[in-house]
Formats: sequence, structure tokens, C-alpha cells
Amino acid sequence: MVIFFFFFFFFFINKIQYILKFEHSLFPLQHQQKMTIAAETLNSGNVIGNIQFNYFYVVVGFEILNFLFLQYLYQRQLKCYKGKERPSELKDVITEEEFKKSQEYGYTRLVFKIFTSNLMFYIEMILYYIGFIPYLWDLSGQILGRFGYYNNEYLQSIGLFSISIIISTLQDIPFSLYSTFVIEQKFGFNKMTIGLFIKDKIMSLVLVNVIGSPVIVALLYIMNWAGDLLWFYVWIFLLAFAFLAITLYPTLIQPLFNTYSPVEGELQEAIFDLAKKVQFPATKMFIVNESKRSSHSNAYFYGFFKNKRIVLYDTLVKNFEKEEILAVLAHEMGHYRLNHVLKSFILSQFHILFIFYSFGFFIKNTKMYRDFGFSSQPIFIGLMLFQGLLKPVDSLVSFLLNCNSRKHEYEADTFAVNFGYDTPDHLIKLYVKDSGSLIVDPLYSAYHNSHPTLLERMANIKKQAAIAKKSKSD
Repeated sequence: MVIFFFFFFFFFINKIQYILKFEHSLFPLQHQQKMTIAAETLNSGNVIGNIQFNYFYVVVGFEILNFLFLQYLYQRQLKCYKGKERPSELKDVITEEEFKKSQEYGYTRLVFKIFTSNLMFYIEMILYYIGFIPYLWDLSGQILGRFGYYNNEYLQSIGLFSISIIISTLQDIPFSLYSTFVIEQKFGFNKMTIGLFIKDKIMSLVLVNVIGSPVIVALLYIMNWAGDLLWFYVWIFLLAFAFLAITLYPTLIQPLFNTYSPVEGELQEAIFDLAKKVQFPATKMFIVNESKRSSHSNAYFYGFFKNKRIVLYDTLVKNFEKEEILAVLAHEMGHYRLNHVLKSFILSQFHILFIFYSFGFFIKNTKMYRDFGFSSQPIFIGLMLFQGLLKPVDSLVSFLLNCNSRKHEYEADTFAVNFGYDTPDHLIKLYVKDSGSLIVDPLYSAYHNSHPTLLERMANIKKQAAIAKKSKSD
């Protein structure tokens, strides 16, 4: 959960990529020439040694390779969802009906994901070719010009950011509606109303623009001012922003979407006793009314240093016994005691430093801008284009971070085992209640999943429980 806050800013930047996923075929005539610059510059590649080099080709090539690789992984996982036989390890703990529902739920969601990813990919390729990003940049400048603001990179970047966020939200609505009110509804998970859906979309749109716009201005100012040391000063700024987000998000933003009530009575006492036992500095604990949106269950903690606050979904409190909740929390507390959050945070710092240090070599690369149809070199655009060049690196980093996360999950399970929660019963119940995937392709899981599969975690818990039992007997 803490890592989510750190990447809060990158949510804003990543949203920009979705401007390529909105079909817009009616362009003003005065923009047609600029719209085709990207296509025309395909024949003007740089020569590096004896190799014709063009940034447009490179980014599009990365997108195509990534798309094909993901489609391969999706097909592997689809075969797993078509399996009819329960794994032998689950036959005594999961019924045939529960297994069938899990398989159907996973298959339906993945088929829909494949459909949307295919559709968005083809639209993205078309919009790359016709020069949609330069068009939006010019559109942002034209809108500002009507209010008397000309050639202002800061305002134009905010304008592009706002336009792209609106487009992203609009293109996402039909897919979100179908996912929520058809797929989730069909399998009994959706609790959201249309009114709440609209409210969430509007509030998210407003918050992203209100928070994202000043962050973008600050970043652009730092990059213009810092020169060769932009990577260092940008990192300092994002680090400060991360700590600010960690502080304010749970107290100011989350309550806009949910109601938090204190945990009371016997459950509160049991959780405080567990926290004391494992040396987890719990100060407060809350129940969040997530059931107004979904019947899925979860728990997490947040806060700095010795001031940790525990949050339980009301669905978890309603559907799970006290000991099962404590087993879930023992795992979460293990992440804190084993410094997993800190370790992941440090890794993310190196990733961010690498991104902006590398960007320093491209920020004034005229050819990169020209290959995508830009006659000027706005920094915000440069950062967007550079993200395309980083696609292979980001894919590798994402894979490595998932590997590290799965390692941490095993360690947190072992931590819980050492404090007496030595059965996987609570995990099995979580998967059954949420219809989690029970048969997962190893390659698909390695690339996509931050958690081991249920079978892998069950095997690890049983192994660690046997080790703990043997050590006690010795």
C-alpha cells in the first residue's frame, strides 16, 4: 500500500499514454500537415554506424513486441482457465462448484482483457501514425491562445495533461461499465450503483487534475532550472511528494470515497494483542465500507515509523472469523517487521533515479521530437516519448519487482507461521470468497503477479509449519 503512494505521481504521467487510445477522425484542416509529420519523418532516420535509426520505429517496435508477448501470455493462461480438474491439493478444501466459479470468473475477465487490449493496441498504432500527440499539443496551445496565453510551455503542458485525462476517462467508461455491471455483477461481486460509479469517476478526474497540474509545473520548472543535475533534483522533489502523499492521501483523499469507522470490542483487543506480540506499532485501526462497491476482501496498514494504522475491509470483518482475520493481519505485520516496505521503497528510488538520469540524455534530443512530428522540444512531451523508449526496461523492472514481491510474500507467510498461524485456511477462504485464480500458468504468473499462487503459498506454509514443529520438538 505504501508503494502505491510513492507511484502516485507516475499514475499521472502514465495516464498520458492513454491519449493514444481515443479515436478522433475529424481534425481541422490547418493541422493536417502537422499531423502527417510523424509519418513523413519515417523516411528520415538517423544513421548510427550503418544502421538507419528512427525513434518512431523504435517506440512502435517496442509496442508491437510487448503486445505480441502479452498475447502469448494471455493464451497460456486461457488454457489454464479451461481446465476442468481440480488440483489434487485442493480437492479436500474447495468444492467442485467453487472451482468452476473461479475458472469461469478468471476466464471471463481475461477474455474481456484480451478484447480491450487488442482494441486499444490497434487504435494506438493508428493514432501514433497520424500524429495524434502533436495534434493534442497544438490543440492545447490553441485553447490557451484564445485566452491570451501564447507559447507558455507550463500552461500548455497542463492543458495537454488535462485533455488527455479527460480523454482517458471517457474511453475507460464503457469498459469499466461492462467490467463492473456485467462481469462483476454476473459473479456476485458488484455492489456499486450507477450513481456511485459516476461520482467516483468525476471525483477521480477532478483530483487527478487538481493534484497533477501543480506537480507537472514543479517538475518542468526543476528540469528547466537544474541542467545536468535534473535527475537528482527531480528525485528529491518526487521523494518529498511521496512522503506528502503518504501523509495526506489516507487522511484527506480516501475519506472522500469511503467511510472509516473504528474497530471496537473483542476484535480490537485481539488485534492489539497480536500487534504487541509481533512488535508491530499499531496505534489505530479502522473498518472501511468497501462493501458499497465490491464484495472482495482485503486488509492493509499505513503510516510512518511507530505510527501504524490498520484498515480492514468490512467484507473481511463480516465474512471471516476472528482467528482468520488475525492470520491475515499477522501476514501483513510480517511485511513491516521484515522491512519489506522499506526495501521495496529503496528499490523504487533506484528505478526513479535511473529513469530521470537516462532522460537527461534525451531531453534535448531534437531528432526524437522530430521523429514524432514536433517542431519544438517541450519537456513534458519529451518525457512522454522517452517512456516509449523505456518500454523494455520498464517491462524488465516490473518483472524483477514482481519477483521480489513474491519473495516477500513467502517470507511474510513464514513470519505468520512462526507466530502460530501455521495453516493456509484463511488463504483458501480468501481465494474462495473472491473466486481467485486457482490454476495459473507459471510464465504468466512470473510476469504479471506480485503474489505467489494459492498452491505455492499453501506448499510454503505447510513446509514452514513442518520446520517450525520440528525445531520445537528438537
